[in-house]
Amino acid sequence: MTIIDSYLDADCFLVADIGGTNARIAVASSSNFSLTEQHTFQCADFDSLADIVRAWQAAANCPMPNRACFAIAGPISGSSHDGSVKMTNLNWEFSVHQLKQELALSELHAINDFAAMANAAAVLGDDELFSLKSGSACIDAPLAIIGPGTGFGAAALVPNQHQWITMPGEGGHAAFAPTTELERELLTLLSKKYQHVSVETLLCGRGLVDIYQALCQLQNHSLPQNYSPSDITEQGLHDRDNVCVQTLDVFCGILGSTAADIALTYGARGGVFIGGGIVPRLRGFIESSNFCAHFINKGVMSDYAKSIPVQVMIAEQPALVGAAAWLANRDGPE
Repeated sequence: MTIIDSYLDADCFLVADIGGTNARIAVASSSNFSLTEQHTFQCADFDSLADIVRAWQAAANCPMPNRACFAIAGPISGSSHDGSVKMTNLNWEFSVHQLKQELALSELHAINDFAAMANAAAVLGDDELFSLKSGSACIDAPLAIIGPGTGFGAAALVPNQHQWITMPGEGGHAAFAPTTELERELLTLLSKKYQHVSVETLLCGRGLVDIYQALCQLQNHSLPQNYSPSDITEQGLHDRDNVCVQTLDVFCGILGSTAADIALTYGARGGVFIGGGIVPRLRGFIESSNFCAHFINKGVMSDYAKSIPVQVMIAEQPALVGAAAWLANRDGPE
């Protein structure tokens, strides 16, 4: 008996993380959410999500699980099992019900990718997290999940009768609120470039470039280098470019303020979890940055913020784990 056969005997889920560029698909154990048969595909190589799932089945060469949950980078209209999906950065629209029929699944759910990340926060092990800020978590309080990457995602988990209710949101599009004189100068410059300066304007890969270029302008440097987000991160982490170092420091400070804002909004005394592709790469830098100072700088609510722990997800595929956890959290098939 193969590993995949044993998973099928014990029950398993088909899980997917579908972004604008990549689609990651795997089989998840329904008991401990461990993943097997992980494969990644370039979305641009396919005409539809159904075609990608068929390509996965061919690559995995295994039976298709009956139940599935797909984490989608975009809003879900209607219910998770009978709604419609329009992806944010990919020209794909589809009906969840029709896709279920096309793939001959007994159950298929589509959820927002940060809803999946939120559910991962509740099940990841200690070795899949690192503590960025200590605190005293309340076990019966909501959790907040944020993530700077290509964009900026936010969601919450709210406890309800020994289960979690997922609350996805669009917190990345809330207005950026500067807290220092330098941040106010950044807002002034970015307001000339963008009609709406949101949290996501700064806290994403493109935001690193905007911060870097604005700092060059404020400090009367010669023309900024044509750096990518990865270039800025690399130059800053290795102390090769002073403006890149300052860019990362400003980024971490804004992230700290924003993380606390979202924690206060949700009442997330259970803790804040940070996902996305940027922060795990900044581990050494962010631990010694001004993140925590900005997080607790909340006036009369500073003591409240000080008690909230913050952890960073370092698991390889948290959205896949979270999709499985979301499905397991349901009572059963529709």
